[in-house]
Amino acid sequence: QLPRIPRSHLQEVANVPKQLEKLLLLGFLLCLDILLHELSFTPLQAIRSSLQMTLGLRRWSWSERGGNHSTPASGGKRRATLTITEQGDFLRLSLLILNVTLILMIFDVSWMYHYIRGESF
Repeated sequence: QLPRIPRSHLQEVANVPKQLEKLLLLGFLLCLDILLHELSFTPLQAIRSSLQMTLGLRRWSWSERGGNHSTPASGGKRRATLTITEQGDFLRLSLLILNVTLILMIFDVSWMYHYIRGESF
């Protein structure tokens, strides 16, 4: 229909890879942020909660309401239960430990290094 393609349409098409790279970089940075959070803050949060349980400041509870439904066990004092977030931290830490253990058991680092370099060993 048009004898020529307008310059503005060509510039739009030429800008697509640059815009796509920006979007891919944003997605990569979000994934990196989540990974670094899981590797650094999850163990710290689980350690903090386990110290509170060890010192007797909190107790583990699977009740849905999160409150103390039983009679107090230690001299009439009520101890707070772990929040659902803290229980989730323990679950995430156990999954993190499980995944790292499985990866270390399955993958041989020296084989991967030589495979990437193209060397036989």
